[in-house]
Amino acid sequence: MMPYEEFMHISQLIDSLEEAYKRLEYFYVNKDLDKFNDTKTFILEVKNKIDDLLKNEP
Repeated sequence: MMPYEEFMHISQLIDSLEEAYKRLEYFYVNKDLDKFNDTKTFILEVKNKIDDLLKNEP
């Protein structure tokens, strides 16, 4: 079973992903490609962190 602290960390990462996807859509609609690309990179980094945490789960 995953420790509570790790679960909360993953939960916070997911919350930040949800916010980032909203920003990504906004930047896409407003054609702000620099911020769009920065946000896309952030999303991929957070996704990788979540994947790493879940891989280490026994």
